Amino acid sequence: MAMIGVEVVTPERNLFTGAAVSLVTKTSEGDLTVMAEHAELIGDVIPGVTKIEFASGEIMDVVVHGGFLQVHTEEGAADDLFRDGEEAPARSTRVTLLAGVAELTTDIDLAQVDVEIAEFEVAVDKFAALLSGKGPEDPTLKESEFELEQARTALDRARLRKLAVSAKSAS
Repeated sequence: MAMIGVEVVTPERNLFTGAAVSLVTKTSEGDLTVMAEHAELIGDVIPGVTKIEFASGEIMDVVVHGGFLQVHTEEGAADDLFRDGEEAPARSTRVTLLAGVAELTTDIDLAQVDVEIAEFEVAVDKFAALLSGKGPEDPTLKESEFELEQARTALDRARLRKLAVSAKSAS
């Protein structure tokens, strides 16, 4: 079975590095599956669940909150991503996913996510109410709009985390 080298990187850490059969992620153009000998590309990754399939058939789910993907195929492109005991093909495909925020579904605490969702829903309601009472001349209007947008983004991320963990538990 032809393998690819995969790395998932965030500003905080290298979330995953290793060999896989395929990687499936969401882009603005639709779902993208990368396998060995894939054409080279650079593209965006939109919020969703990225699936990394291993030769064993096991699938690792990674919640990605947006980022970029690069696919590079040539001689030795992914040699450094294969671990001891994993044989890299002479011509290999390297997939690098750079995400601002990403996490393994196995690291997500569903009870904590439920608490976060409740807190962010309250924050969204609070900032929306504050904003509704401000006129266009209010000097704090832009700050309030920003705070509302931040609360909505946090709520969307928490909901995606819950959806990903719930879907994994159901399968």
